[in-house]
Amino acid sequence: MRVCWAAYGDLGQPTGGYVYDRLVVAGLRARGDDVTLADLAGEPSRLPAAADGGAFDAVVGDALCVRELGPIFEGTSRGVARVLLVHHLTSWEVEHTDDVLLRAVEARAIAASDRLVVTGDATGARLAAEHPGRAIDVILPGADRLVRLPHAPDDRGRARLVFIGSLIARKRVPLLLDAIEEASDPRLALTLVGDADRDPEHAAAVRARVEASRVLRAAVRFAGIADEAALSRVLSESDALVLPSSLEGYGMVLTEALHAGVPVFVSRPTAIAAGLVGSPAAVVCDDAKGLAALLRRFAGDGAMRAALRAAAEAAVWPRWSDTVRMFGEALGRARAAVAQETRGPVVAGPG
Repeated sequence: MRVCWAAYGDLGQPTGGYVYDRLVVAGLRARGDDVTLADLAGEPSRLPAAADGGAFDAVVGDALCVRELGPIFEGTSRGVARVLLVHHLTSWEVEHTDDVLLRAVEARAIAASDRLVVTGDATGARLAAEHPGRAIDVILPGADRLVRLPHAPDDRGRARLVFIGSLIARKRVPLLLDAIEEASDPRLALTLVGDADRDPEHAAAVRARVEASRVLRAAVRFAGIADEAALSRVLSESDALVLPSSLEGYGMVLTEALHAGVPVFVSRPTAIAAGLVGSPAAVVCDDAKGLAALLRRFAGDGAMRAALRAAAEAAVWPRWSDTVRMFGEALGRARAAVAQETRGPVVAGPG
């Protein structure tokens, strides 16, 4: 199948959404599909031609580029399947204030799509409620991207926490810092792994918050962006991952941590998105004060830490080979549906 995959910039960017795009594209190519990348940040009004000069069978657009995708999908040649990949809609983020305009742009791209692919059940359910009648496939990310290294115990008796994600408002790192300061337990150590350049002003405020607190200066370390080898290592040296986001389409880093045998502390909206409510390897929190109490207990309760780790190590999660297979099947369904529409109804001849 000839596929055009549209996104902003390089798929090597270190976010969950780009990791999903990159690994699915690589998997489709490995199975024989011809996938052409379209950088909508460079020339947003046009798609490149297929490698053989013919038409694409399908165009996949990452909803991160939703402003460009409505017009592009509307102008796509008849017979080309248009698939919108939704990690989550930006208008759902409580940190955004231009919801009315943004929702109109999103609705245009959704209406121009032949099929929606979402990366989590909660995202699919919300889209189905807000845009009824759309064809939606839920295709979960794999959890087996990183090498699973043996757990490295800490010889200093610390409870080592890690946050992995961009330093942006939606991830709510300040809430995590409030919890660490509220707990004020010298056994708690936090490593922040992630990109500080996506929202430099917010990242600077996070750093200033740490510098202003004696407790946080002692507990928090900034590690910057980590490649896959470094992420495997940091997970092996962590006792829990903490993700207090206000919204996640799925929260791929959670299942990657659990696949590595690392339990997770997670905000309730994110736990719901990832299907982790009730998981014995996940601790759900609602606010900084509640998280502080949970982390204080975690630091001092060896049995709790052991039980959570055992539950994480026992869990089974989707594999990227499954994700790629299901995405290919979704593209096939989209292409078949468009081909049927293009042929139109069959009219019986006389007699």
